[in-house]
Amino acid sequence: MGQPLARCASPSCSPAVLQVTPVTLINTDYALQHYRQCAVSPDYLCYGLKQGHIRVLSRSSTVRALLKGHAKPVTDLQFADGAAAAGDGGVLASGGQDGQLFVWQLRLDTDAGAIRETQKLRASFVTPAGGWLLHWAGRMHQEGAG
Repeated sequence: MGQPLARCASPSCSPAVLQVTPVTLINTDYALQHYRQCAVSPDYLCYGLKQGHIRVLSRSSTVRALLKGHAKPVTDLQFADGAAAAGDGGVLASGGQDGQLFVWQLRLDTDAGAIRETQKLRASFVTPAGGWLLHWAGRMHQEGAG
């Protein structure tokens, strides 16, 4: 249970209690790294796992999903600003230590009790030999394009 947020001077009022619901426990080795491994939107909460997977939790239900694509740990997660307001659900970008960039479209299917994901973009920033390049495969939507 949560702790009281404020003391109430009147005997007739009850103190407010902050409700806390644990969603996960992640055991990790400490390392000073500047990674953004969590992302939050109005609809979803996402975090990266050691294997390179991304856990997606619905904020309005107990529905969750696991995004697979990265071969190494995720180093950055970010939701597109305004995507939920535009009716696009959640548009999540993820980058990883494997040199891959993914853009995912997330949609909560309440009838099926599942989060549906569509991979909109996959870009590689390294060659198998370790050199740097940019190669992408996917569809990009350009403002005003049909």
